[in-house]
Amino acid sequence: MTKNKRATPGHKTIAKKEKFKKKSGQKKKIFKPPLIIGITGPSGSGKTRLIAEISNLLKEKNKEHLLQVIDGDNYYNPLKGKTFKEREIINFDEPRIMMYPLLVNHVRSLMKGQTVKHKKYDFKQYTWGNQSITYKPKPVLIVAGHLIFCHQKLRNLFDIEVYMDIPADIRLQRRLKRDRERGRPVELVLEQWERARLSYEKYIKKFEDQADIKFTSAINPISLDLLVTKIVSVAEK
Repeated sequence: MTKNKRATPGHKTIAKKEKFKKKSGQKKKIFKPPLIIGITGPSGSGKTRLIAEISNLLKEKNKEHLLQVIDGDNYYNPLKGKTFKEREIINFDEPRIMMYPLLVNHVRSLMKGQTVKHKKYDFKQYTWGNQSITYKPKPVLIVAGHLIFCHQKLRNLFDIEVYMDIPADIRLQRRLKRDRERGRPVELVLEQWERARLSYEKYIKKFEDQADIKFTSAINPISLDLLVTKIVSVAEK
């Protein structure tokens, strides 16, 4: 599942902008499809933290309005018809748990300037909850998740690919803290961690050398600033 090397991050966005330009009517507003950034990495690698850092830097520049984020974890299969006990033992670190066609459809809708509504995943019940999320078309769209690079049609929509990773012991500490807050017993968390570790080796690790930008061990402030500068420059063209 090797992706063709892009000449420069964001060049696909320029092509998308040309594709979606309205052909006539000077008074009609030209919609510019977003710069789309895919952020992946193993569970606990810091994807959420990186997005928070990007958001903070954009806020400092008074550019926070540019950004919309989609959490790929909200596109897990809701496992309708299964009991809680049955859902609890499902492997959420296998690509087959993802509803990729729905996620691709939602990203494409945002590319066309359409607002999207979706159910938020309830990680305590392992299914969609009652709370809804509204995604609005904005100049920059970040799609994040540990399995988002495993689907080629989704991956083809990304202009910039970012890969996150940190040592496994730190990832485990973060996962333990997060999943304990979700009410899961330590034994279950450790069992699920082993699945995540195997998933990382089988499905995720290979993308490290294919990404445009890599963050390992810690979030490099220079690389982060360059990414945010790229976001602002492309989004405001």
